[in-house]
Amino acid sequence: MQMVLVKSQHSHRGVVTVGVLEDVGVHPDLPVTLRTGLQALLDNSSSKETAGATIAASPTSMSVMNDLGWETLWRLMQAVQVIASATDLPADAKAALRVITTSGGYTVPHARKRAKQTRATLTKFPDTFSASGKTKAEIVAAIDAMFDADTEEDNLRVDLKTANTATREADKALDKENKRIHKILQVCFPKGSREWQLVKGIPTDRAGTAAKTDGDLKLPEK
Repeated sequence: MQMVLVKSQHSHRGVVTVGVLEDVGVHPDLPVTLRTGLQALLDNSSSKETAGATIAASPTSMSVMNDLGWETLWRLMQAVQVIASATDLPADAKAALRVITTSGGYTVPHARKRAKQTRATLTKFPDTFSASGKTKAEIVAAIDAMFDADTEEDNLRVDLKTANTATREADKALDKENKRIHKILQVCFPKGSREWQLVKGIPTDRAGTAAKTDGDLKLPEK
């Protein structure tokens, strides 16, 4: 499943609005708490986005490493097939060997399927069997390690999903406060005044959408 890193869509507007609030100065309808409250929401949105970016680096890196790991294991399993076929093994081991799917080139899904078949087949092999310098136990351990690595990657993707949700929620709260303050600012100053011009320069998002994923960092599919 493809994952993306969610980014805040309203931080820029928040930064500009905070700057305008500082520039227009004291006004009865613009208490200091208005600015500090917006700044807190802005900081929260930024921290959630940063946390998500940090988490996103883990599944991205691990996905690449796991793909390399599966490719290495694929070559080992090919060696197991060839060596076992040329080795005098018990009849049940030979029969089990024929269950392994050998058609099709390397892909991670093919490797997973073949790993399950190879692991089951190895239970029929004598403990003295070896291939590519690895004992039967070491081959089994290598297969188990890749499935464990898959589980760890899946867990990291769950963490990213949780982080993305937190970013969306923080961005939604920031967007709501941005708009509330903008409405207040619009009625605080005479049309055409310097302050009115500053308020007019605040970027707006008429659609009011929360954090989006379009154009965000896409993580490799599983």
